[in-house]
Amino acid sequence: MPQTANKRISVQGAGNAPHYQKEEYQCRVQVMASNYQQKNIILANPRIVSWPMCHLAFCLQGLYIHTFLSRPIDDETGFDKETPKREPEPTQEDQQLIDKMKQTFFRVAGSDEEIDAFELREILNVAFKEELQGEAFSTDVCRSLVAMYDGDLSGKLGCDEFAALWSELRVWKGVFKKYDHDSSGHFSSYELRQALHATGFRVSNKVLGGITARFNNKNGHIMFDDFISCLARLKTMISKFLLMLSF
Repeated sequence: MPQTANKRISVQGAGNAPHYQKEEYQCRVQVMASNYQQKNIILANPRIVSWPMCHLAFCLQGLYIHTFLSRPIDDETGFDKETPKREPEPTQEDQQLIDKMKQTFFRVAGSDEEIDAFELREILNVAFKEELQGEAFSTDVCRSLVAMYDGDLSGKLGCDEFAALWSELRVWKGVFKKYDHDSSGHFSSYELRQALHATGFRVSNKVLGGITARFNNKNGHIMFDDFISCLARLKTMISKFLLMLSF
């Protein structure tokens, strides 16, 4: 850089103008002209004009919208706290069936007044004969049902435990009938998520896929005994998982 560029310019008096050397003056004019021309070129071409903050905000907004719209809708597996399970009000026919179940319970239970999975199977196959459509509960399903309310881990249900199980089964039966629109004894597996929500369960897409593959038949239908088996195992699995988290 020329030495004159570093000289300080002193002003002597209000009316005095600064004095430049010839070389310094020419250098300043060239620099100013060059800067002016460069700015004109930039501003004259709208394609080169860029507003970084506005452009960044626009990109971030687009990324946020894309992420929100492409995010899969999923549930977290567990109990649905927003869907309270309501036991339907017993009709006269239901009350007669409840009284009959109590009599059957004490008859099957015998002197110990408890029933195991085999005895429960005998009771339920009679009680839900209409819904089973000629099928029957398996022993494994009844073991799962016993495990749900076997508080003392005896492998059996007392009268109060059986009453609690019976109330649960009445709720599940009501949900099944709601989705079994034509009373055919089954509903479509595509309605399984809604049916699970109605019984107080939420499952992720992955869990739902596994449940559907396990419990639907070759026609893509969910039968009554499979629905009960699904709910029993799902409730036991979630309860055990939550119990582990509590420690």
